[in-house]
Amino acid sequence: MAEKSTKKPNKRTGRRPKFEYKEIRKFESFEAFEGWWKAEGSEGLERDHSYRNSEGEEVEYFRCSSRGCGFRAKVVYSAYEPTVSYHTIDVPHNPDAHVATAKLTNALKRRVKELFDEEFQPKKIRETLLEETEDPSKVPSINQIHMICKRLKTEAAKPTLITLEDLEIINHIAENSKEPADENAVFVVGSTPYKRHGDFCIVWSTKSLIKIQSESEFLAINGVPHLTWQSHVMLFAGTYVGNVFRPVYLALVSRIHKNPISELFKILAAKQSSPLKFVQSDISPAITECCQEVFPEARRLHDVREVSKDVEAKVNKSAESVEHIEAIRRDIATLGFALTDEQFSNASAKAVDRWRELGVAEPVLDHFTTSWLSSPNCYWYQGASPFPVTCEALESEFHAIKRVHSLREKMKFEFFNKWLQKTIQVDWIEEKDAISTEIPQPLYSEAYSLSLYGRSITGIEGTDEYLMPSESAGKIKIEERLIDSLYSSTYKTFEDYAKTRFQVYHLRKTGPKTFSCTCKFGSMKKPCKHAVYLACSLQLDSYPEVDAAPGRGVEVIRVEPR
Repeated sequence: MAEKSTKKPNKRTGRRPKFEYKEIRKFESFEAFEGWWKAEGSEGLERDHSYRNSEGEEVEYFRCSSRGCGFRAKVVYSAYEPTVSYHTIDVPHNPDAHVATAKLTNALKRRVKELFDEEFQPKKIRETLLEETEDPSKVPSINQIHMICKRLKTEAAKPTLITLEDLEIINHIAENSKEPADENAVFVVGSTPYKRHGDFCIVWSTKSLIKIQSESEFLAINGVPHLTWQSHVMLFAGTYVGNVFRPVYLALVSRIHKNPISELFKILAAKQSSPLKFVQSDISPAITECCQEVFPEARRLHDVREVSKDVEAKVNKSAESVEHIEAIRRDIATLGFALTDEQFSNASAKAVDRWRELGVAEPVLDHFTTSWLSSPNCYWYQGASPFPVTCEALESEFHAIKRVHSLREKMKFEFFNKWLQKTIQVDWIEEKDAISTEIPQPLYSEAYSLSLYGRSITGIEGTDEYLMPSESAGKIKIEERLIDSLYSSTYKTFEDYAKTRFQVYHLRKTGPKTFSCTCKFGSMKKPCKHAVYLACSLQLDSYPEVDAAPGRGVEVIRVEPR
């Protein structure tokens, strides 16, 4: 018979502690409970989690928002009766409680290190410090000691000798930092001293690509933490040439932190011959801070999807606001199509008023107002820049790389360098130069459908500007008031803005057969079916393989040019 093992089983991790709850109040209806909950029950509480028990009851758990208070409560919604019961644990509720932590002086850190070197465990270290100190409040908490010991263990595990790969990277930087004669040869644009376990930044590009970026007033930069090499983060930066996004810089940084990101921005700024007016990136605090420091005059553009995601995260922490999350998401998307600064300012204020009427919690409204409606983070609407404010172009570059290689393997620097050369010289130069700027074929089909329905077009006298009713507006008479309402900055309600913003489209001529448009696609600086339909109606372009397309002529009205 096999010997019985004396090894203790592993403890389960991540399991929530059990508490003894006692019923405090019971409400005969949900309305009675909701009135009490909003008036006094939810004060100082935040939602923890919820589940449905075996009896079909919905149970919501709450905890005190203060770290120093251990109060917990739960609300049980009956499955078969319209009753709600409120339960708490036997701990006083003190929302003003706080956890006092000792100040970690250098002398205290040295003493903890001495005890750590003697192989004392965190609990024993704290007991020793309590014996040595007269004032217990000056002794670090057990969590503080755990963090110090973790850092000491990490530092002890760091290699003290330089590896062959480290030497290869250092030699690569030294040998490739000089600008080559070939404009398409990849070289190190700038770098900081390479440290495997410290902060560093390395930037690659070519002279031909740098010239494109240096003459542009727009810069898009972004990094995906999951797109890494040897655990170091990769970032891409570039600009637009027409409607085509051109990646220019590939950077490798130790982490998304102020130190390496600041050096990266300084390297990019040194290559700019024209001042940057627009910088687009994600909502990383490090990138935001460094952008303001290095490019103080540039507008910091944000993707409206990141705004929506951030506000949704705040809404999910507020039980009373979760039911309105779809309306909030829809309104933020609509705000993202504002055409002017004044229009956005007024419409966003009306959106906040609308959410308040719906019952959205004040903390959510305050977060949205302070975080996304004031400079420098308020530029996430399409009218904030003549360039796209979304990060779709950068994201497409990330996806193109991930389809071929994830760059998360233990790849040697020799192979990483070959991949880098191929990406910049082939994918970024040869293939991007070959991209056609012609209008995509599907747009002609969609525009031809508009001609079949005879969508009306109205020209503004003395200009190359035109008006077209939207699909939702149907057959409406085009008047001067419609174009005024399109760019209006005063609305009585948010619904007025949402209705008038897409009631009529304003098209302007931008090239021999191209037009800008205020529809959703046109606002994102993309070619749209309305622009193609207008060009074909004016006989500046023609539908492929179509002899004659039915449609209406262009009616001209007298409107004061904008």
